[in-house]
Amino acid sequence: MITYLKKDITTVTRGVIGHGTNCLGAMGAGCALAIKNKWNNVYTDYVKLVQKQNNPGDLLGTTQVIEIIENELYVANCFTQVYCGHDGKIYANISAIHDTLIHIAEFAMHHNLPLYIPMIGCKLGGLSWSNDVKPIVEELIESNPDLDLYVVDL
Repeated sequence: MITYLKKDITTVTRGVIGHGTNCLGAMGAGCALAIKNKWNNVYTDYVKLVQKQNNPGDLLGTTQVIEIIENELYVANCFTQVYCGHDGKIYANISAIHDTLIHIAEFAMHHNLPLYIPMIGCKLGGLSWSNDVKPIVEELIESNPDLDLYVVDL
């Protein structure tokens, strides 16, 4: 079941927080900026990983999970788009969203933790929640009925 919450995702104290990132090393807006401001080590680890890449696009569809509180709270940088912008274009990649959500759901279930996500790939990513992303999330829940998944409106 998908549960929708109206709360700041950075106030989660137990679980896996998954959010979409670009492959360029920029966390300048939206949920990524809020996470950067709350847990700067998530940002610095993200930048280090991006800088190691010869081709940033190679990160698309992968995740970087960073432990915040031992065995209790993790933040997953989900590489869901190569580029970013504020021009209304679609930057998020559906396939990358699918792959990263599967990975973080497996991680959350393995650690017996709930999963928290924003409407990943929407807003700045340019996708539609109801038409593009929600069907992926519903499929994920159908395949993993024991997963506690929360969609948080930052």
